[in-house]
Amino acid sequence: MPYTTKKFMLGPNDADRRLDRILRVLLHEVPLSGIYRIFRDGNVRVSGKKVEGSYRTKAGDSVEIRLPAEDLLMPETARNMEPLQKNKNDEARSFARMIVLETPDLAVINKPRGMLTHGQGGVDEAAAAYYH
Repeated sequence: MPYTTKKFMLGPNDADRRLDRILRVLLHEVPLSGIYRIFRDGNVRVSGKKVEGSYRTKAGDSVEIRLPAEDLLMPETARNMEPLQKNKNDEARSFARMIVLETPDLAVINKPRGMLTHGQGGVDEAAAAYYH
């Protein structure tokens, strides 16, 4: 299995913070479940020692993260989800596939895990394309 190693040196602003919260910022492309998987698999080391996500950091700590192939960190449904296109028709079709129940006043949808709720490529854009 291919791995990549990332190394970081923590500064004074990172002192006394939980390591899992720091990694959420450093690895913003990795979902929270992926970050905790990295901890469970023992792929996070501080100054050469395995640590838990609750580890309180110190200024000057050397953090080494061993990351598996990027697609392994994504949830299964997000890996299989086709990317939303800029085309409004494609966004409308993707939203239509999520609809579980629709009435004149209400739409119940099944949002795929890993799909954004707001912002570019999110459910709100798809809903706007579907209803306009």
